[in-house]
Amino acid sequence: MIGVSAGADVYAPTLAYLISMLTAAMVVYIGGWIETKMRVDDAVGAVAVHGCSGFLGILWVGIFAAGYPTGINNVESSIGGQLMGAATFLPLGFLSGWVAAYILKKLNLLRVPVEVELEGLDLAEYETDFYPEHERAPERIVEPDGQLVLSSELLAREVAALTNGRPPDKVEAGV
Repeated sequence: MIGVSAGADVYAPTLAYLISMLTAAMVVYIGGWIETKMRVDDAVGAVAVHGCSGFLGILWVGIFAAGYPTGINNVESSIGGQLMGAATFLPLGFLSGWVAAYILKKLNLLRVPVEVELEGLDLAEYETDFYPEHERAPERIVEPDGQLVLSSELLAREVAALTNGRPPDKVEAGV
């Protein structure tokens, strides 16, 4: 849907379907690349789905609707105009979000503690598993070399390193 939204008023239904399928296929690979190669923790795939699909949607209009009059003044769309739009999107959308996230990270307000993240926010905040009928999949963490490691092993190593091998003190939920 997001990859088609920019040209939804000019695409034929068949073209919109084909563009959305192409965009969806690309987003799967882009999302994997963002998480493993760029090491961005994007738990719900929002960067790939909204950022990359939106950017591709801008380009698709320049490619598939070039020369078609759009907008209030019936200005013809072109790939050059769409690239100028994408060049505007980068500093206004991406960079402002990156700066905000950087500031939150420096203030230590961007993430919950690792233990809470691995346990799950619902369990940490409400002390109950809201989905007991579903088996919890083991969490995996991507290490800097790209290798997937079970989070329980990594967490056990880190706790042992921080406590010099002593068992940690019990942490009360909600504290």
